[in-house]
Amino acid sequence: MSAVNNFRDTTDADILNKLRQDIESAKAGNTSQNNFTLNYISPNADTIDITDSITVNGTLQSVSDTIDITDSVSQTNVNTGLFQVEDDSSYQKLMLSFDNDYVDVSGNKNAGTLTGTETYVNGAITYSDGRTNKAFSFNGSSSVNFPSNSGLNPTGAVSITGWLYLPTTSGGDPERDIITKFGQYMLRVDANSEASNRLAWFVWTNNSGVQTIHDRLTYTYTPNTWFHFCALYEQSSGRWELWVNTVLQSSSTIGGSLALWTSTSALGIGSSGDGVNAIVKNGSRFDDIQIWNYALSTSDITTLYNGQQIAHNPSVTPVAQVAFCDCAA
Repeated sequence: MSAVNNFRDTTDADILNKLRQDIESAKAGNTSQNNFTLNYISPNADTIDITDSITVNGTLQSVSDTIDITDSVSQTNVNTGLFQVEDDSSYQKLMLSFDNDYVDVSGNKNAGTLTGTETYVNGAITYSDGRTNKAFSFNGSSSVNFPSNSGLNPTGAVSITGWLYLPTTSGGDPERDIITKFGQYMLRVDANSEASNRLAWFVWTNNSGVQTIHDRLTYTYTPNTWFHFCALYEQSSGRWELWVNTVLQSSSTIGGSLALWTSTSALGIGSSGDGVNAIVKNGSRFDDIQIWNYALSTSDITTLYNGQQIAHNPSVTPVAQVAFCDCAA
């Protein structure tokens, strides 16, 4: 008896959970030996260690194995373990899952530079069995910067999504940047003197060669509580929007079909990238940060909010299979 599953997950934890479920299913038959075949995709170059107990024909058995994941990347193809995937890299320009690292798993492999301490805590997404993913926890001096490149400099549209857990602003707290490529797009927490606990979304456009800032769409967040956001701009329609937990909280239309201004500033995660504004406050947490070069739809935003990943016609080709054999007593 064998079970074969083809699926695309965004975390190794999801793959492990799926493997457990499918081993249970594969072992349901009344045979003394079963082969389990798993076809999977993981965004990380790593290994998954499998150690679990399952029931086979009423007897508790042990499953222990290691899946080796190899990863090689071109512009649009990712060879990951068992599949070659034509992924979303033509649309998705950055994806930081923060599952114990700050590696870009979008397929573009942007190389970030860490400032300060690297700390990971439980993230925003809780699975049905009680597991949670991981998130980057900022301590007031930590941030991650990515050098400017064409992928992070979209002109026709940009969407930035992810989960945020932000502390209370107080006293003389200054402007603190969440995700910023200064001079092009900026998501920040406003200075406390302007408003308490206020998220703000800015874009800069090219108006006949003149850099023009559009100031600002806002949302007042509940401190120390996870929320999902999507900040976007689209040249063709003029859509300029800020979404929170799948609800459009603030919007406007920018006329004139203006392209985004192209900035040479670094992309800052937890900072402005070029030191213009302060680093995010101690206790801030980010999870599953993504940047896209098109304006996400309501359906796209809901998909991400539900912990799933957007797939734009990915082509998946098996390149290998791995078989697990577990013998019943």
